[in-house]
Amino acid sequence: MVLQAWRNFFNYIFMQEQNSPLTLAVFIFTILPTYIQLKYPGTDPFTIHPKRMRVSITSLFLYWLIYAIKLKFSRHYMYKKFSDLVDNVMIFFISLYLASNASVMFTYPASHVVFSLCFLLSGGEMLLWVFRKIMQQFEDEEEYFQSEMLLWVFKKIMQQFEEEEEYFQSEISVWNYLRRRMNMNMGFEQRSRLPV
Repeated sequence: MVLQAWRNFFNYIFMQEQNSPLTLAVFIFTILPTYIQLKYPGTDPFTIHPKRMRVSITSLFLYWLIYAIKLKFSRHYMYKKFSDLVDNVMIFFISLYLASNASVMFTYPASHVVFSLCFLLSGGEMLLWVFRKIMQQFEDEEEYFQSEMLLWVFKKIMQQFEEEEEYFQSEISVWNYLRRRMNMNMGFEQRSRLPV
């Protein structure tokens, strides 16, 4: 088991398989049980720490299940809405797996610190995701408000322009009316002396 873990480690380092996101995960999944076997030689960690090992196996199973779902539905149009949530849930289960395996190697008070760090880090990731979603909602509403505000301002400007145009047209028509009346009442000599 130890040789297999080291082989995976060297394959990861020297082969540089950057296209496979699971290479590091496989490395971690093989190293941690090996360290647990080194700490408790000849004994089964499931008999010494049954609850922690059940949590470890369950969280590992849920992580792989969610990862399989992610691969299956990653091209689905609804997945794009929930991709961040799926990633955060995956982070939670992988950190729970790591915390439960690491807590087996530590004594009683230190194991609780490891679990607390797991929940704090996962909770921080979730809060960051919620914060980003809220800020995105505010930005969307602000863009909508700005577009509505620009539309309202444009309508007001056009309305003001139309009112000024009507007023200007009415002023011209009044001026023309007065000019015609004045031309009718004056003689030819007086009309020729008027300024144009």
